[in-house]
This record gives sequence, structure tokens and C-alpha cells, in this order.
Amino acid sequence: MKKVAVIDIGSNSMRLVMLEVTANGFKVVDDMKETVRLGRGLQESGMIGEEAMNKAMQTLSLFKGVCEVNHASVLAVATAAVRKARNGADLLERIQKDTSIEVTLISGEEEAGYDFAGVINSIDLSDFVLVDIGGGSIELVLVKGREIKEAVSLAVGSLDLTQRFKLADEVSFGQEEDLLKFLRTAFAKVKWLKKEKPCVLVGVGGIIRNIGKIDRKRKGYLPDIAHNYKLSKNDVAEIYQLLKSKNLLERSSIEGLSKERADIMVGACAVVRELMEYTGIKKLRTSGYGLREGLVFKHYINQGRRFDDVLESSLQTVLDMHHENKEHAYHVYHLYDEIFKELTDVHKINGDFSKINKTAALLHDIGVSIGFYNHHEHTFYMILNAGICGIDHRELVLSAYVAASHRLKKFRFNFEEYQLLLKKEDKEYAQKAGILLQIANSLDRGQVSAIKEVVCEVDKKTVMMRTIKARDAELEIKDAMQAAEMFKKAFGKELVII
Repeated sequence: MKKVAVIDIGSNSMRLVMLEVTANGFKVVDDMKETVRLGRGLQESGMIGEEAMNKAMQTLSLFKGVCEVNHASVLAVATAAVRKARNGADLLERIQKDTSIEVTLISGEEEAGYDFAGVINSIDLSDFVLVDIGGGSIELVLVKGREIKEAVSLAVGSLDLTQRFKLADEVSFGQEEDLLKFLRTAFAKVKWLKKEKPCVLVGVGGIIRNIGKIDRKRKGYLPDIAHNYKLSKNDVAEIYQLLKSKNLLERSSIEGLSKERADIMVGACAVVRELMEYTGIKKLRTSGYGLREGLVFKHYINQGRRFDDVLESSLQTVLDMHHENKEHAYHVYHLYDEIFKELTDVHKINGDFSKINKTAALLHDIGVSIGFYNHHEHTFYMILNAGICGIDHRELVLSAYVAASHRLKKFRFNFEEYQLLLKKEDKEYAQKAGILLQIANSLDRGQVSAIKEVVCEVDKKTVMMRTIKARDAELEIKDAMQAAEMFKKAFGKELVII
């Protein structure tokens, strides 16, 4: 696996993300951020201040040391503040001279393209509007059929709005009116915003993630995961109202709000709220993948091509990272999928559970990378925290529970913790699916695909699973039959495997 360090020199903060990269994806192994505020005062002077420049150099010196220790390839970019500043080129020259880090200054349109690459390879959506609210710019992208149709970069960001309308502390009615009028005028210049009618807004960047975190904290929502978190238009409006109603000190105490962003959050959240009002979009998804991840996808993984199957690529990455036996994992999935489909009239589970079934079956053993004993419990935690893309939070939690249920040892799961997320019928699905996965895993207990196929025959009292074998599988069948008692309790029928 190759180690790659992405350095993002933004208007508000500077960030280093260290990743281990595989053919299909990556794993973040370190993440460092420093609030440098290169964009502060830029509107008035047109220059990056000396204090901010010195802090940037101090931060990059730290970043360079981390990169050297990790023997990482470095990919560094600068965005809006350096684009706008008259002395932006001087900063880049100083960085090259003092640290030997080569920084690429990217345009707003390039930034939008990298944002798109990050999102399209991590969220399973076809049509949406993408927004990235940076400190010095706002990128807007129209996506249709998983392709960019329109893209624009507005040369104003959260820092600019905060300074222009004096939003850092208390916000008056007049200040808010001026802010909203400014935003409506800016959006009106983007002709396609009003013309197109996408149903989802996907937001990237720290501002958007912070809005999502505030929402999760105020609701007591689990899992506390930023990527692919869903908010309604009303949620955004309520958070905006909460932020603007407080002064800076009061705002800093809002649970979930980063204190480093407290002064710029009113203007930033106003962008999201007004954008949803202007377009009529009622749903927001927060993305944990954006510019930095898009850079990695474009330069190190798929060279600008989109993954045809986001979930499959993500699962391949997790399997690679944990050195799993892929042949066994895919064979268990094959057997499980066969059994689940053939027993449709027995389990009586309605709805599309295909992504959950696939994720649970392929990753059921990843907990072994921590330790074999109680590895099903490790598997639960690891699936929740592996950064799996292409499924939503409900599917993720159910995948983790089903995967953790693949052994005879009973896995204790508190459905109440996830009551805001799970449906009433999900508990029945998860319990039944866990038993079927346990059987499928046992039927490949030797991990040599001794049983090629399973054909199910059902009568009033019995489910008979006829196995098609490539070799002797008596011990695999014996192992699978240990689930017979649980099977009868869940499905009301005797289990026979031959």
C-alpha cells in the first residue's frame, strides 16, 4: 500500500490528511488541521497578512516532518485565499524555498471538479446539486446521471461573508437582511440553479460537516458519523435560527459546534439555508469526502473515472486493508444470497436489503484482524467505523448487526440506541438475516468452497437445504446444523441440511 499525504491550503484552515492507498480506495491514518485564516482581511487589503503567512509556514513545517516520517508522497494544493491575494505567488515561492513542498494553485472550477470526484465515488446518488462552502469561495456543481452538467465558483466564502456583514458576534435584523439579499443576488446569477429541480443538496467541507454534527448532537442521533448524514430543510432552518440568535460566546457553547468556526458559522449556515430556499431542495446530505479525497481519486486511484459501483469498490478496500480471504468472503456471500432469496416465502421480509446483505456477508470476519475470540463483536464496531461508502446509515448499522450475528455466540445489540434511524421491522430482519448468515458461513467453514450451491425445499413443517458439493462437506453441514434451534424459533420450521 502506498502512503499519500494531501495538504489543503485553504482560506480558513490548512489541513494534512495522511492516507494508505489501495487500487480501489484508501484509509485515513492521520488528519491534522490548523486554523490559519489566510483569508482574514483579504477583502480590505488584497493581501495575506504577515502573521497569517508566518503561521502558514510554521504549520507547513510541521506537516513536512510528518510526511517525511511516513515516507509519503505529497500532493499539495492552495485555493481561494491564495488565488485572490496579490501576494499569493510570494507565499507559494516561500513555501517551495523553505519546505521544498510544491504547491499547485487550483482554480475554482478545478476545485469544484475535485469536490465532485470525492462525492461521486463515495455516495450512491445520480442527480444532485453539490455545494462546497470554503472560507474564500463557494463551489456549486449540478450533477445529472452521475456527470457534471454545470459548475461555478463564487468568489465569496464564509470568512468573506462574516467580515463583510459583521456576523462574528451578535447579528442584527438589518445585518441578516443585507446578508440574505446578497446571497439571493449571487444565486440569481447562476441561471441553472432556478431552472433545475434536483431533490438533494450534497454538501462538502468542514462547515457542512459541522452543521450535521450540531444536528446529530441536538437529536441524540447515532451513529455519530458525518459522511452521508441526512438533514431536512427544516433541520437546516432550525440550526440557522439557533446560530443567529446567539452572540459569539453563547454560540461557542452549542454542542457539536467547533469553537474555531463559531465566528463564521452564521454566514456559512445562511448560505445552505438560502440555497435550499432558493432552489426548493428539501434534503441535505453531508459528505465526508470532498476536495482532498477527490485529489486522491483523480491522481492515485481511478484517474478521473467514476466507480460504477461505489459500495463494491468500498468493500474491496476494506477487505484489502484487513487482508481478508476474499474467496471465502465472496463464497459466503454467494451461499447467503442464495439462501436468503430462496427462503423469501419463509422469512417474509419485504424491501430491498441487498446492500445490507452484501456488506454483512463480505465483512463478517474482519474482526479477526483484531483477534479471533469474540471477533464478531470486533466486526460490529469495525463495520460501523470503517468508512464504508455507498450505503446510508441505516444500512450500515444493520450490516454491522447482521455480520456480528454470524456465530453461535449471541451478540447483544441495543436497538433503542438507534431508534431515530431504524424502522420497526428492521429488528425482525436483522435477527433472521443473522441466522441465515451463520448457516452460510458454516457451510464454508473449511474455506475451500466444498459446498458450491444450496437449493432449498420448503413444506409446512420443514426447510430442507440440499447442498451441491465439490468434495466431502460432512463437517461443514454439522457445523451449520448448530443453528437449527435458533432457526426453528425464528422461522417456525425444522431445519434439515443434506
